[in-house]
Amino acid sequence: MDLLPAELKDLIVSNVGKESLPSLRLVCKALGKPATRRLFSELEVTFSEAHVQKVQHILASCLSTEVTSFQLHTEEETRYYGSPGDLDLKNRDERIIVLMGRFPNLRDVTSYWGRAPGEDEEGLIPYRRTADSSKGSARRFTALLETLSSVEHSHLRSLSFVNIGQYLYDSGLTSSPAFHTILGRISELRMSVKCDFTLWRCDFVPEITLWLTPAQSNLTSLTIHVNRCWGYDRQLRLRDLHFPNLKKLKLGNYMITHEWQLEWILSHSTLERLVLDTCSIVNYFFTYCELDDEKYPLHYKPVPWGDPEPQYQWEFGMQWSQLFGKIEQGLKHLKEFTFGIQNLKNGQHDYTRLYCLLPTDDPEHYSFSRNHCSEMTDEAFAVVGMHKEHYMAFNNTIGAWYDIQGFMKSVEEDEDWVIPIVDRSITGREDDEAAYHKLMATVYARACDGN
Repeated sequence: MDLLPAELKDLIVSNVGKESLPSLRLVCKALGKPATRRLFSELEVTFSEAHVQKVQHILASCLSTEVTSFQLHTEEETRYYGSPGDLDLKNRDERIIVLMGRFPNLRDVTSYWGRAPGEDEEGLIPYRRTADSSKGSARRFTALLETLSSVEHSHLRSLSFVNIGQYLYDSGLTSSPAFHTILGRISELRMSVKCDFTLWRCDFVPEITLWLTPAQSNLTSLTIHVNRCWGYDRQLRLRDLHFPNLKKLKLGNYMITHEWQLEWILSHSTLERLVLDTCSIVNYFFTYCELDDEKYPLHYKPVPWGDPEPQYQWEFGMQWSQLFGKIEQGLKHLKEFTFGIQNLKNGQHDYTRLYCLLPTDDPEHYSFSRNHCSEMTDEAFAVVGMHKEHYMAFNNTIGAWYDIQGFMKSVEEDEDWVIPIVDRSITGREDDEAAYHKLMATVYARACDGN
């Protein structure tokens, strides 16, 4: 066993379940070291006292050099600030963040910011944070950025923010030196934005640009996932940004409503991997909001009652076959393209029942198995390929409308609707599937050639 190459030992250990790694460490010295490295490479902690002690114990041992990834769960505690125990809680928060900053080889940090506003753990019962708890979360966020921006963490590579929302437009954060320092240093950024399910739009979306601007020159991998369809009602001006070194781009729940969005993707000719997770082309728009010259809503306007209000309606005629063809021709370095859709449950995404994509040797056949994946994982898809939900309509009374046929029925009795409706998920299905498989074959061939 001692004579095996280090790469082969690592391969053996990588195929062992994490629960079996403690036992594997005792088998022999040859496998003990790689097993130890994998077992302690990633720490997952909360602000509990038990986890504080655990981190202190690892830091005091030789295992501290093995830790390269840190997952910090900041879910709200039952004891809010202002209670008799608030000082202990505050100190414990600061301790775990400061301790995290002492690991010498830290490369990747993921922070989870509790439940989405407006939902409980299962997304069913309205939930609201208190003002004190929100204040505590903001302080934690600031402490995290200040710790990671220190000189000692110049080697930090990846940051993932899960369930962020109100922090996107916190001027205290976005204007701080620590904010610009850390975002100007990392090469991988993942953002999972949670919006209130009781609202039809996500007001946080435009502020994402504040987080992307300092990272333009250094990012090689970018993930933006929002738990609601985004990109139209509250426009994210991605065309004002460019990432010259970007190799991987993942967009989740992104609505394609204008030609410039495709042109923006194609402008990143360095892309080697593109993931479109539950992204849809919006063909028809129905709104009471006044539109600008590019047909974006100027402001939010609720459903009118009483006197009739003017309606604004328009059509965007793009098909996926056109988009696939342009991606094939425009992204010459693309070696991996993932296109799929997540489960829908009562018109919303069911994040508890997703599927994981499994690779196969045949680029036209895909294997997938049921699993409990987070939407932040790269494998979180229901089924790859074309689905009717990849075409949609937009109605400002309800937001995204995944069923074109249902949208047709909703407007057929509306005397003011004048645009003929075509369900491109049906009329363009053959062209879409042909273009999709042609793109996949091209990407597969590039991956095999290594060019």
